[in-house]
Amino acid sequence: MQNESGRRRRATRGGQACAALATLCGLVSGGGAASLEQGGGFEGVTLHGGDRFGSAIALGEGRAALGAPGSDDAALDAGAVHLYQRGAAGWQHLGELLAPAPLAGERFGEALALDGRRLAIGAPGHGDDLGVVQVYGCAGGAPAHRATLAHPRPVTGARFGAALALDDARLFVGAPGEGAVYLFERSGESWTPRARLVAADHATGDAFGAALALAGDTLVVGAPNAGPSAWQGAAYVFERHGARWFEVARLAPLDGHTSQFFGLAVAAQPARVAVGARGDAEGALWSGAAYVFERDAHGWRQADKLKAPDVLGGAHFGAAVALDGIELAVGARWDPSANVNAGAAYVYRAGAGGWTCVASLLRPGAQANDWFGASLDLERGDLVVGAPGVDQPELDAGAASAWRVAPGRSFCAGDGSAFPCSCGNLGDLGRGCASSAGEGGLLAAQGSTSVAANDLAWQASGLVPRGPALLVAGRDAYLGGAGFPFGDGLRCVGGALARLGPVETDAGGAAVWTLAALPKGSFQAGQTVRLQVWYRDATSGPCGTGFNTTNGYELTFDP
Repeated sequence: MQNESGRRRRATRGGQACAALATLCGLVSGGGAASLEQGGGFEGVTLHGGDRFGSAIALGEGRAALGAPGSDDAALDAGAVHLYQRGAAGWQHLGELLAPAPLAGERFGEALALDGRRLAIGAPGHGDDLGVVQVYGCAGGAPAHRATLAHPRPVTGARFGAALALDDARLFVGAPGEGAVYLFERSGESWTPRARLVAADHATGDAFGAALALAGDTLVVGAPNAGPSAWQGAAYVFERHGARWFEVARLAPLDGHTSQFFGLAVAAQPARVAVGARGDAEGALWSGAAYVFERDAHGWRQADKLKAPDVLGGAHFGAAVALDGIELAVGARWDPSANVNAGAAYVYRAGAGGWTCVASLLRPGAQANDWFGASLDLERGDLVVGAPGVDQPELDAGAASAWRVAPGRSFCAGDGSAFPCSCGNLGDLGRGCASSAGEGGLLAAQGSTSVAANDLAWQASGLVPRGPALLVAGRDAYLGGAGFPFGDGLRCVGGALARLGPVETDAGGAAVWTLAALPKGSFQAGQTVRLQVWYRDATSGPCGTGFNTTNGYELTFDP
């Protein structure tokens, strides 16, 4: 993707590292799982040709690290990492982080791992592709470079740091050029190499360690060049028993074939693994696939094979994968609407009948060769998708886009999809029935479903300005979620009702209720609640009853 004619050499700005990392010390919680809302892009950063911003993405509790491994800010292709924090106005740029002693060609930021108060950054091009990893952390609220991790047994071309997986005191580092993964363990701020992992059927050139995913005591390692046929690929599951890690499964697709590149992208949960295979040829050459494996009493088994809704040759679906709860995000480098390498991303949700595609995402203003979907991460409701080939402001400068996964789902809308509104007063899409204020009230939520986090807020908009509004909660969806005429709107919530509020709407007809403002113990982990807002309207409203309601909204609380 690089083209030196679109590049420009720039001066070193190494003094920004500490300022950029300041908020690693104060984490902000994110949200749970349901519909997608676009959360904008990543502004406030000056990019140049060949930066490939968005090549790597790591999310951690309201924070984002985005790699620009082609950045010349310190030296040619030395690389850089940009840090962001999510706030009320979207993602805010915190600063640029450069390597402690940048070297040309080391590609600092090609791999990232963010966990709690620590950030690991891979520079696999360091020392003629030997590779190195830089670790950053916090002390007393101030950020600091903590360690430089070198290859424990230097191997030329190992590309040590090409993949990373971090869990507080454990850091796994992939060295796919060597076909190995190294485990480092932290004691205080010192990192010590503890183990070298290789596949039981290790073969030269299998690229074992090209992708890593860690979930508790389960580690998944991708080896996209593994056999039995050329570049077919495999993924290996390791589990910790005592102080040692053991290979417990070799994952391969039931329909594996040559050039499938299975294992080039992996994601993990304790009992579930997703593996990308961008070379899968079912339906069309290089259309790609994502496989889901699950662990039961008999071990690991292939549970599903996912294809893009529009199967296209060369789509490379499965180029990136990420798991978050019951949601799976999959990146593809091909845009089905334009048939160019603009790229796309898809979100799937697990249910009783398997995985269902619930969203297809395209980058706003997409252009050929953007490669949107070449990288992505999904964490606590935040979905960030990289497009390292974007040519703005210069060739291959790169970009990234954000979406927010809402913590629940809307139901019982007055837009004609549920029971008819009282007097034919249909509201706008997804809203309640129309009122004298406009096209219906809308209830949504923001924050997490965690009772402990206590950061959930319900937001109503489109209500009558400067009037009373009441948030009503119940256990049941009225008439199975279809609702029934109630005033000028629909009654969506059934069962024993709790009334939260009331509040007065503002001049724009909006109102907010927070979980923190409610009596302690109002909601418990594991409880599913349905809500809607009742609000006063003039008797001259559409149906003349003097009140109306929003759509219904439901969510399930977590611990």
